Amino acid sequence: MGALRRGVRGSARESLQVRYGALQALYYFGTCALGGFAAIFLGYKGLSNSLIGVATGASCILSVVLMPAISMLLERKPGLGIPRVVRSLTLGSVACYVVLALAPLPTYAVIVLFALANAMSLAIAPFLSQLAMGFNRIGMPINFGLARGMGSVSYAVGAVGLSRLVELSSPGVLAGLFVLSGVVLLAVLASMPTCEAPVKAGAVQAEEPRSQADQTLGSTGRAPVACDSAEGMATAAGTVVDAPAGDALDATTGGAPEAPAGDAPGELDASHGAKGRHEDERGSAFREILRERVLLMVLAGFMVAFIACNCLSVYLIDIVVNVGGDTSMYGVAIFCMAASELPAMALVPLLRRRFSTGTLFMVVGAAYLLRNMIVVCATSVPMVFIGLLFQSTSYGLLTPLLTCYIAEVCSPRSEMLGQTLLSVATTGVGAMVGTVCGGVLQDTYGIQAMLLFVAVATVVAAFMFFVAGARARREETARREEAAHREGPARREESVR
Repeated sequence: MGALRRGVRGSARESLQVRYGALQALYYFGTCALGGFAAIFLGYKGLSNSLIGVATGASCILSVVLMPAISMLLERKPGLGIPRVVRSLTLGSVACYVVLALAPLPTYAVIVLFALANAMSLAIAPFLSQLAMGFNRIGMPINFGLARGMGSVSYAVGAVGLSRLVELSSPGVLAGLFVLSGVVLLAVLASMPTCEAPVKAGAVQAEEPRSQADQTLGSTGRAPVACDSAEGMATAAGTVVDAPAGDALDATTGGAPEAPAGDAPGELDASHGAKGRHEDERGSAFREILRERVLLMVLAGFMVAFIACNCLSVYLIDIVVNVGGDTSMYGVAIFCMAASELPAMALVPLLRRRFSTGTLFMVVGAAYLLRNMIVVCATSVPMVFIGLLFQSTSYGLLTPLLTCYIAEVCSPRSEMLGQTLLSVATTGVGAMVGTVCGGVLQDTYGIQAMLLFVAVATVVAAFMFFVAGARARREETARREEAAHREGPARREESVR
């Protein structure tokens, strides 16, 4: 019977992993059709490089506003749920892109509709990440890196296939495939279980497991999350205890008797106290994030790196043509860039067990330096391909690494904010600045000026990753020494006994 139960749990876990991987794959295929071919599609609609920069930059600005606003709404109305948010954003993005593709529109309308469609599409990413963390927290583990890698492979395959379809027909085919991916994504999302833990009347949140988990220090000195450990995530994260009201009260009060049912004033005071604590926690989430200096520096470095990389990715077609390639070679270049992400993303749990987080941040900085500098200095299409293969150990390694790091260093009250800031810094501010600067520099001074800007931004980002990595290693060493110091007396006492 025990073996049967384990088999059923294993099958359910694999099914959830496959479905979540399918969500990532469908989302990034749609992202490729919408954002990856933005320059080609908007050029087909009659926009210049500068106006393409304005359209994509405007979408990034909107996403910077949209993502925090939705996070705050979810915090105030927990019953809204992440799946409903993802559905609404997907439907809105699909509707805007359909109108953009089918209706003859003036230039300003093209810019507005594309900005809306792309902003809603970009805003989905942090909530998909948080969906995985939610499943992990209730004991339904998901390997986020593997699923995110499936998204990268989907983006890569889509890039090759879409570039070929665009050559054979026209950029208008992109809209149909984007709609198709959105519809299938909604169907897969509807088939997934809820990621909300069941709460019975009188149940309380367990604080004891979190304090016990803190005794097991990982690379960050915190309790490991499901990015590293699939089992026991509910305990490490301090999930809701599914217990009767009386048992929960006895557990938290050391066996104190329940208050009589008629003590309404006491119950009212308790509810007001809980509400006050919730308000205080919401207000302190920003303060908690600001105390994490390493996290802030890595987010800043990622933002600067994203500025440089977005210049290269949005205008990659111009770079490929500049070194003698064509649209087919552009599709292959995107394939090399995106497909290389899967190995690093899938291996993040293993790498984090073997190496410190600070060391991995430094590896990311070196990989970004190699990636962008090789592309900047490329004199042939193969050199561009070689440079883009370092996407694996730069963006591919950093994305799941930072997602898991945020889940570790942030408490549950600030984790959503941390994931949102990650998307704001990259697909928001980073993408906006990179796209606008790349387009303006190309139209004003030529492609070489844009490449010089990319080189400078890359050096700055790599320096920030090195500094953050060194600081993270010092903090990790200090935490290990502190843990060893605390365990010493306990071990001596145990040996005496």
